[in-house]
Amino acid sequence: MTSVSTLGRTYKKLYETLCGQHPHQRPWHFQWLAVAPLHRELRRIFRGLAGRVLDVGCGDKPYRHWFSKNVSQYIGLDVVDGPEVDMVVEPMGHWEISGQAFDVVIATQVLEHVENLNHTLSEITRVLRPGGTVILSFPFLYNEHGAPYDFRRFTRHSVENLLSGYDVQSVAIQGG
Repeated sequence: MTSVSTLGRTYKKLYETLCGQHPHQRPWHFQWLAVAPLHRELRRIFRGLAGRVLDVGCGDKPYRHWFSKNVSQYIGLDVVDGPEVDMVVEPMGHWEISGQAFDVVIATQVLEHVENLNHTLSEITRVLRPGGTVILSFPFLYNEHGAPYDFRRFTRHSVENLLSGYDVQSVAIQGG
């Protein structure tokens, strides 16, 4: 583990105070232009969802508070343990979740970090109840991040190809 200097901690605290932090960036945050429209749309969509929610790649569960009171359970799943992670899984492992257990599965800004997309999409499909909702978001033009686990960027055509084998009712692609 790399230790952070006092100056580094002070800079981080000052930057977050002035610019905000995910998912509440202010216009002068370096990510704001890339994520402000996405966050606006996610807040709108999440308010209308209900039932059991699985947040794949949850990190610190930054979107949890954007859901309505109609959410009965919000579970965070990730490959890295953390204070907000409810379930840690191996990247290629079976998720210890019953099939058809969730009404909503979200994977926001995660799929670019997944080495085997077919495995992850298969697990998402397995744990989603019939007629459930999956919300996926991913960057297109964006700097490399999370190295060495930043594997891809998605175009409109790659998303359509990726989801072609699934029962998809609608796909909204912004910015492309």
